[in-house]
Amino acid sequence: MGRGAQCVEPIEIMRRDHFEFIKHQRDQTVYHGIRGSKHSLAGCIDCHASKGTEGEFLPINAEGQFCQTCHTYAAVKIDCFTCHATVPD
Repeated sequence: MGRGAQCVEPIEIMRRDHFEFIKHQRDQTVYHGIRGSKHSLAGCIDCHASKGTEGEFLPINAEGQFCQTCHTYAAVKIDCFTCHATVPD
């Protein structure tokens, strides 16, 4: 679940195509210096990261958290977080 009123795309589209949006945004940022798209990975993390019992953000790729849950089910490795932060700034 996210914290916003709705996702940047319909849920069915995000479930199927989110990796395409993230890859496209990565290319726009890395190769062209374009930041701030509605499909930014930072935006996903800001909305979907959960807080633990002490109020601290839990890594979004930790067991049982938003990204990890579906990626484990689909047997897909998450490589976004080898470079990117797993919690909001």
